[in-house]
Amino acid sequence: MDERFDNENGFQSAGTPQTPARAPFTFGSILNDGFSCFKENFKTLLILVLVVTLPMALVQVFMIDRNFDYSGTMNTLMELYSASTEEAEGAAGDVSGMAWKLLLYLGLSALIASISLITDAGAIVLVGRKHGFVKESGEPAASAEPVSNREQPGFSALFEMAFRSFPKLWLTLLFVRFSVFMGFMLCFIPGVLLYYVFQFAAFSVVLCGLWGRRAGFVSSLATRVYPKPSLICALLVFAVSGILLPLAFGFLAELPGQFGLDAVTSGIISVVLKCGQQLLMLMVTMMAATLFAQMLPKLEPIIESSGVRGQKL
Repeated sequence: MDERFDNENGFQSAGTPQTPARAPFTFGSILNDGFSCFKENFKTLLILVLVVTLPMALVQVFMIDRNFDYSGTMNTLMELYSASTEEAEGAAGDVSGMAWKLLLYLGLSALIASISLITDAGAIVLVGRKHGFVKESGEPAASAEPVSNREQPGFSALFEMAFRSFPKLWLTLLFVRFSVFMGFMLCFIPGVLLYYVFQFAAFSVVLCGLWGRRAGFVSSLATRVYPKPSLICALLVFAVSGILLPLAFGFLAELPGQFGLDAVTSGIISVVLKCGQQLLMLMVTMMAATLFAQMLPKLEPIIESSGVRGQKL
């Protein structure tokens, strides 16, 4: 069957135009729709953060951070590297030991932080259920049935759906982040391009049932079909989740020390800030997921015709 894609008229097959499942969207309406979904499910998302992120934050702050002085270790390493040759040779063993401890700390912190992907999966499931891309069972729907007031799952059902998506989501984002990291290591531009191309990979896992390279393919397909909204989405997500929120919460996290609060109080404030940051990041995630959900009606025929669902990794 001769199939072609037209950005204005939607997907066409054998010369017969088919109306897209959703009307043309504007970026403002997508942001509003994503925020509305976040607001409607705020209580459920808050419980999800308290169940998943809060225990991980407690472990990070009161077990790992308390037993490892990250700032002090980094300052010591910088001093040793800037020392004279004789001093550096004498302290080679200390440098190696501190470097391994630093790598262990960063690895454990990254592993603990990755557990919060369950909350991301839950937020994407809520968007998918609202737009008809996730069935009651949590599996991706064969075809979208957009219902504006679709009933959302309760917390227990949402957690089950999110937990089932977690392994594939974790492996997919490991593949994506490794690819982006290697792109930045080899040359700056490939890393930026891969970040842009793979920005919808997480949504492909939950909403399309694909993972790994196949989720990356769907993400790249979305950026090719909708380059302008994809670029705006990438810039907004990077600016908010990658710069503004970390800087703001990093500044707030330093205030307890400046006011001379004890370690326990400072730790509790740090845990609360981590949970608050995760909750706000979920709002950004839901907005981006809403954009991807609006793209899917036009992407689904191309995904099906490509045979990517039946390909092996």
